[in-house]
Amino acid sequence: MATVISGNTGIDKVTDGAAMPAGSVLQMVQSNVLLKTGTWTDNNNHLVCSVSITPKSPTSKMFITGQIVPQFYGNGNTANMHWSLRIAKDSSNILESTDPHDTSVGGSNTRHMTPTHIISGINDSGNTNTRVYQIYLQKTEGSSNGRFNLSLNYGSTNIKVTEVEV
Repeated sequence: MATVISGNTGIDKVTDGAAMPAGSVLQMVQSNVLLKTGTWTDNNNHLVCSVSITPKSPTSKMFITGQIVPQFYGNGNTANMHWSLRIAKDSSNILESTDPHDTSVGGSNTRHMTPTHIISGINDSGNTNTRVYQIYLQKTEGSSNGRFNLSLNYGSTNIKVTEVEV
């Protein structure tokens, strides 16, 4: 069903299903719900946050931004701490920040850092099927080398997807 718009803008009719101009934002979704909280030292790939979206257009682009604010600290050893930050679509990796690391946490149980890490990229919609984008965080070295602590007390961990017509 068409919606009629009257006025002096020169636009007199918008047709349902009409394509939006290139660069138009079709929708934006965001989540800051933590799916993993607390402290961990293991090397598992931890799902931290996710959001689902149903594209409005099969030709659009998805602009994905993940922000994570973990607290990390040493375990009294002399090693540096290395990790991996990933964004996945329906559990398949599409973006990865490989080997971010910190050389100052080694050897200190009290050296706490709470950095903000941002990962972003673009993904084709390809169709209008619902999909889920996820942020994963993984410590990538021996479990005695540092700890992560994730809580809303340390800052806003979130994932945002903006659909834009191309």
